[in-house]
Amino acid sequence: MLLNYILTLGGIQGLILSFIVYFKKPGFLANKFLAFFIFILGLGCLFDNNLHPLSLDLFIWVWAGNSLLLSPLLYLYISFSLNPRPVNPGILGHFLCFFLIKGLVIFVHVQNVYQDDTFIFLGTFLNYFLILYNLIYIGLSVKLLAADQRKRANQKLLALIKSLLGIFAAYNVLFFIRRIMSQFYLLEWSFLENYLYLGAAILIYLISVKIIYQPDFLYQKEKYAKSSLSKQDIEKYGLKIKDYFENQRIFVDPEFNLNRLSKDLALEKHKVSQILGDYFDASFYDLLNQYRIEEVCRQLLSSRHKNYSILGIAFDCGYQSKSSFNTAFKKIKGVTPSAFIRQQKNPH
Repeated sequence: MLLNYILTLGGIQGLILSFIVYFKKPGFLANKFLAFFIFILGLGCLFDNNLHPLSLDLFIWVWAGNSLLLSPLLYLYISFSLNPRPVNPGILGHFLCFFLIKGLVIFVHVQNVYQDDTFIFLGTFLNYFLILYNLIYIGLSVKLLAADQRKRANQKLLALIKSLLGIFAAYNVLFFIRRIMSQFYLLEWSFLENYLYLGAAILIYLISVKIIYQPDFLYQKEKYAKSSLSKQDIEKYGLKIKDYFENQRIFVDPEFNLNRLSKDLALEKHKVSQILGDYFDASFYDLLNQYRIEEVCRQLLSSRHKNYSILGIAFDCGYQSKSSFNTAFKKIKGVTPSAFIRQQKNPH
């Protein structure tokens, strides 16, 4: 009875939430994909279980095959959230399996061959195909996340995406267990049927909470809306700045500052700040301190620098005062330099 209430309320909330998300920020395509994802979850909570059964005709025409929409929609939401861009006809390819299988299911339904062995085999095949299909899209989504984390993207957005992927993956594990039990008659499959969309309800509640407490996760802030820099420019200059820091080691120069970087790139300072924010999700001095402190830590643990003092290493890495070094080190590492050395020598 409790599960019945949870799924019913989750389904109704999902349908309402999908409209809220869809109209939250017109023109931001990621929200459209998330809205349709939530809408399908809401329908699933209501109808893809034994709690609110549809007639066979309604189930085939309204619901059957909709599960094939979930993983592409989630993938496209992640892709367009991390890299907003205009939509193109190529995204229809992500829904090709849905259209093919939906058409096949309707054809079988019209032909009325439910007792045929071919129909039984087809049903089993499609269930296992759905699991594999979802896992492929989960893998593609994880790959997108890994690539974006390299650029230090918005951490709140990444946290939400990881939660969505984690619960969706758990749903697929439960779906696989149900199929195995059903296939080998280990357990009456309906025992797990009602629990499959508990994960869907959790996803809906999670997104609802995010909208209440962190409404900005539905869109990226457009701090530089009037900037002339394209996304290609940001990528190009971001890679160049990364080369400055990692290969040319410009950060060890104590005189290096935003004016110098702006001059080297032949860009205005506000554009350089935009590139740093969009590509690295950091300000100039946050990025500078990050590289300097990492270099300090590397030298502190190197045998080649064992006779150097902590402050001497800090000065070699670009710092000009003990106080600014200690402040930056504790902010980034969470401990003082001396405590960091002790931790590394005695990890336990």
